[in-house]
Amino acid sequence: MKRTLAVLAVIACVAFAGDVLTGGSELIKFKGYGTFRWTMYGQENNPIGSSMSTYTFISWLPKLNEYVDGYISATLTTPGDDYVAVDCAYLNLNFSENFTLTGGQFKAPFGYGYTRSGGSMYFADRSAIATQGQFNIYGGREITTMLTAQFSPVTVDLALSNGNGTNANADTTHNKQFTARLTVDPTEWLTIGGSMAMIGQPELGDSVESWSSNGMDFFAAANYPVSPTGKLCFEGEYMTLGYPSNDAEGWTLHNGAGMSVMAGYDITLDGDVILGLMPAIRYDSVDPIYSWFDPADELEDNYSRIDFCVNIDLFSDLNTLQIGTRSYGFENADIDGYTDMYANWRMNF
Repeated sequence: MKRTLAVLAVIACVAFAGDVLTGGSELIKFKGYGTFRWTMYGQENNPIGSSMSTYTFISWLPKLNEYVDGYISATLTTPGDDYVAVDCAYLNLNFSENFTLTGGQFKAPFGYGYTRSGGSMYFADRSAIATQGQFNIYGGREITTMLTAQFSPVTVDLALSNGNGTNANADTTHNKQFTARLTVDPTEWLTIGGSMAMIGQPELGDSVESWSSNGMDFFAAANYPVSPTGKLCFEGEYMTLGYPSNDAEGWTLHNGAGMSVMAGYDITLDGDVILGLMPAIRYDSVDPIYSWFDPADELEDNYSRIDFCVNIDLFSDLNTLQIGTRSYGFENADIDGYTDMYANWRMNF
């Protein structure tokens, strides 16, 4: 909470100073979304049974002038111990309409399912490959400097992070990360792209050798209009995650991987209450990072998830009721699969 207040105070001081100097800044601009959710858990012998929770994301976008603007966002979650947290806080220096320099804490440009807006998702949760623990080695929120170049239809992001973001597992002194993302929008309804993240650690004395590892992410998203009132929606993503360590004699290192494929049909309705309807289904598959010394210790820890959700726009396309199920499957035959059910009410503002 103290951190949140401190960042808000700094941004407010900068914005106030800009307003005094320029007399034309746009300081009052907010956006975000809130959710109220009920979940019934299907795992056998689950003591919780069902739960209710709320989540609010709110962002402030102060603009000093055409060259300098800022962004700060916070999340409020209940129930939870850390129920108020800073999500992102950064400043943009816009050299021109083609080049922008960004500095602060924000999502590293890696992982389509993670970097997209939470208020635009077709399911109550992000894809499994964007929430797995090993993803945070390469993606997540980082203290970062990033240069963005936009020459339609191509956008290039080049980012250098210090490994000290709220999601990072890296050491701030020895572990740095360089991330590059290329995004292409060949048409209004199609986006394709890819990211590469490279992390490394120098040699630490005689006991620990230097190492480096790479993560790769490829994605495509489409919203193809098949009729005046209907769009076919598709999202696909595949990532590989290198084992982040040096090779140790006798040990076998297993890199990680993840795949997510989603399809849905977005229908616009001419009604007074229900304005839109979109059924969607998504398949996620995760192959975790791990290592073993004895061949007998090789794990069977792959898992999959199938999400099905019906999105119903009520009274406004900013007010959506999501009713869905989520089924888990496991490579390990000793773990039984199960299905959760949920109802999630989301309002964008």
